[in-house]
Amino acid sequence: MVSIADDVNREILRLWYAPEHGLVDRKPLMPLVYPELRGGGLLFVGLNPSFSEKAFRSFLVGSEWEDFDPQTFYAWRDRCDDFDVHRAQRVEAAALAAYEHYRRFARLAASLETQWDHVDVFTLRDTSQKAALSQILRGGARELVCTNLNGFGRAQLGLCTRLIQRLAPELLVVANAAASRLLVEALDGTFDEAAGHHVVRLGDRIVPAFFSSMWTQGALDAFSAQRLEWQIRRVYRERAAATAR
Repeated sequence: MVSIADDVNREILRLWYAPEHGLVDRKPLMPLVYPELRGGGLLFVGLNPSFSEKAFRSFLVGSEWEDFDPQTFYAWRDRCDDFDVHRAQRVEAAALAAYEHYRRFARLAASLETQWDHVDVFTLRDTSQKAALSQILRGGARELVCTNLNGFGRAQLGLCTRLIQRLAPELLVVANAAASRLLVEALDGTFDEAAGHHVVRLGDRIVPAFFSSMWTQGALDAFSAQRLEWQIRRVYRERAAATAR
C-alpha cells in the first residue's frame, strides 16, 4: 500500500520536472520530500524549507552523516531518478527529531500525548524566505495573496491544501505569517468569535486552526507564544473530551 508520504513525494517531484514551470532552465535545489506522515493529532505548517549548511550540521550528527554535503546532495538533477529520495527522507526525519526549529512543536504534542506532523506550503528550498517568495509570485506582484501566485506557486499551494485534507488533523497550527496569509484564504478560514480562534473545514469536519507568525527567531514574543500554546492545549483537550463522551 502506498503511503501518504510516498504519494505526495511523487507529486512534488513531478511538479519539479513539469516543463511548464521552467525549473529545468533555472535549476533550483531539489525539493523537500516528506518522511513518514501519520495524520491526525497536531499538524504544523510552515512556508518553505530553509537551506542553511549550519542548520544541517546542527542536527546531522553521527557516522552516517559524517561526509554529508547538503549543497551537493540537494543540487539540481537533470534526471529525477538521480536524486536519492530515500536518503532525503532520512535527512528530514533527522531534522524533525533533532533540529531546534521543531522542538517546541514536539514538546507541545508530547504535553497533549498526541502525534504531530509538519508540512510546508512550498517545498522550494532557499536561504531566505524573501528569495523563495520571489520565485512563486507573478512578475511585479508584491502582495502575498493566492491570486498573485504564479503557476508554480499555485501548484505547490494546491498540493499543500490537498495534503492537509488527507492528513485530517485534529487541530491545525500554521506557524509562519506568510503561510498563514495564504492558507487562511486557501482553506476559507473563518474566525469563530465564541471560540476565540479560526476554524477550517477539512472534509466533513470543522477543525480549529491557529494562524500565527514563526515560533522561532523572535518573530513571536515569549508572552504571545505562551498564550498561544495554552490556548492550543485547552482547545485540543476540550475537543478530545467531547469526542470521548
